[in-house]
Amino acid sequence: MLEIDLDENELDSRADVSCEIKEELDEDYKLNTLSNFKNFITKYPEFYGVDNISSFEMLNFILEDNIVKNNVVVDKEILDCFDDLYLELFGEISDFSKYKTVIYKIFNKIYV
Repeated sequence: MLEIDLDENELDSRADVSCEIKEELDEDYKLNTLSNFKNFITKYPEFYGVDNISSFEMLNFILEDNIVKNNVVVDKEILDCFDDLYLELFGEISDFSKYKTVIYKIFNKIYV
């Protein structure tokens, strides 16, 4: 059996994570989540070109606070996908007007 000799100071030491590193890890997680979401959402024909939008740009669409009035019409199933995305990213859902604004910005980018 292997014996490890640790003094008490070594047992109490922990790696400190700076706020900056934590923010980077959080952003990385969100970007990976968005990348997975883009792969999933491409099964819907209206989102066929979403791969041409970077995950970073989509994150910016999501983080912007403005609501754009628009006439975007999508199935409830797609809105449910955005519920799932927001739950994964922020731990809570948003309202459909926010989702429709993000979808509007995605469509504007896809259908240029």
